Amino acid sequence: MQISESFRLAFVMSVVWALAASNAGMHLAVAPATSAYRSCLETKISDNTACLRNLNLDWEGDSGNRIRYAALAALVPLPLIWLAAYAILGGRRETKLRAYGMKVFPANS
Repeated sequence: MQISESFRLAFVMSVVWALAASNAGMHLAVAPATSAYRSCLETKISDNTACLRNLNLDWEGDSGNRIRYAALAALVPLPLIWLAAYAILGGRRETKLRAYGMKVFPANS
């Protein structure tokens, strides 16, 4: 069974999407904790140890959702992207002419 070049490219792009989106999803889950840490450091109201303690507490609370966010970001858009690509391409398939000794267009005599 031969796989067409466009399918191979789409499969590679899907794998790259899944890896990149899962990485982004892992960071998205803990983004509130890191932004709270940055704002704590910028206000300079408390010392760094209090900011780090709050970061660790927020990080532990938000880390439970990391796998869920990663799976959601990586896997949910893939079928939608494939359907959109199929709709844009119009369901066309690559066809190769068969070698039956027939001409596709009759020659003008």
